[in-house]
Amino acid sequence: MLTLIVNNTSASTITTGTDPDVPCNPVVTRELLLLSKTGKIKNGAGKNKEDVLGFEYLVHDDNSQCCEYYLANSTLVGIKKTEPVPCPCGIKAIKDYKITYAEAIEIFHSLNFGDTFTGIRLSWPLNLETSEPTWHIDTTLGHTLIIGANSGKPICISRYYHRELDRKLA
Repeated sequence: MLTLIVNNTSASTITTGTDPDVPCNPVVTRELLLLSKTGKIKNGAGKNKEDVLGFEYLVHDDNSQCCEYYLANSTLVGIKKTEPVPCPCGIKAIKDYKITYAEAIEIFHSLNFGDTFTGIRLSWPLNLETSEPTWHIDTTLGHTLIIGANSGKPICISRYYHRELDRKLA
């Protein structure tokens, strides 16, 4: 029996129990560190938090193994079996964050860079010089807005709109 406990404001995921079909499932309780979570968007494009059906979680355990699973948001039902995957390079583990995906979507709308997003994901890339994990929101205009997952501040957007973002933040 595998039990996954996910709190939307805490990035830690705890697993309990054993499942012989899942190689990265622990024999004893242990912490899995969140590496990223990627939203699944209803019909491929969303306008609000209700359009995010759930998230694909990528976690790292204390045996240097990575696992991936899908968990539907609380208004929906669904979970995908945990599967081992190769660990990615270039991202840090996320111990906690303050800004929820719903708040990140509100920030996206407040900046007026379109009204529809095609993707939302949380990660902490090593190549992005920031002191916090970041939400990445892809727009239907082909741009990506990056928002601090602790501060809620827009960090950057694709080059085309960078000057406009600077004006809006001034």
